[in-house]
Amino acid sequence: MLKSKIMTIAKYLNNCESLKGKTVVLTGGTSGIGKALSCHVLAKGASLILLARNIELANKTKEELLNKYKNAFIDIIEYDQTSFKSIENGANELINKYPNFDFIVLNAGVLAPNKKKRSSEGYPLTIATNYLGVRHLIEFLTPKLNNHLHRYIIAGSIAAGIKVKESYDIYNPKYNSLKQYNISKACIEAYFYEISSNNKNENIQYVLTEPGISGTNIIKGLPLLIRFLGKYFLKIFFHSPKKAALCQLRAMQSDITNGDYIIPRGPFSMSGYPIKKEFPAKRKREFLLTK
Repeated sequence: MLKSKIMTIAKYLNNCESLKGKTVVLTGGTSGIGKALSCHVLAKGASLILLARNIELANKTKEELLNKYKNAFIDIIEYDQTSFKSIENGANELINKYPNFDFIVLNAGVLAPNKKKRSSEGYPLTIATNYLGVRHLIEFLTPKLNNHLHRYIIAGSIAAGIKVKESYDIYNPKYNSLKQYNISKACIEAYFYEISSNNKNENIQYVLTEPGISGTNIIKGLPLLIRFLGKYFLKIFFHSPKKAALCQLRAMQSDITNGDYIIPRGPFSMSGYPIKKEFPAKRKREFLLTK
């Protein structure tokens, strides 16, 4: 009998390099794509450090994962990406406990339903979580890193490709939640291009991934009807969180390096298995968020 040549998630995982002996740090690892990635890295033998805001949920997730991966190592560090102080505390604990971590996946994101909801520093919650919090973590953590090779894996979005201006008043109450999400993802991708292009440290790498379109918990704050329709529409027409998480797993392979950009290979990069491509020229821009 001929063996099927059709790719499956199981086959893709089997073809990936082992992560045994590697330490993966992950934000947003208790649900959606992040939780799927947790399973992938544990299946490949990595140790997993969850940076989590909800410690109760993180412990529940840890218990579920340990039931599936009996010999896995999982630790939890309290970390809230909407608070600069919490980000700094979490980063300090990470460096003290795991100075030689290999990968830090900045996966946590939000689409806040209330456009007026603010972070601890007074920024719109969606922009604070998806952009400013990520940027603050990178800029606070990077000077503390030792000479071990560390790779940042940054979560972008196809939403970054939607046309936006290069200057925004982020306190403007007229921007709805979807517009804030668009702005935040455009900014984080522009920031990725800036730091990866100017990176002179051979012990630090910045890689950008996009998951395509997948049914995740990011829509949980939207109205019930939209959540219901969105959940089943995404499930039917696009790929699963398990498949979407493969782009971040691909970013952990040895042939990936600073400045690489990994997206789904399907039409319009909405779904499919990972492929490495050139970062789009139209996203090589500078964004200024003004008060």
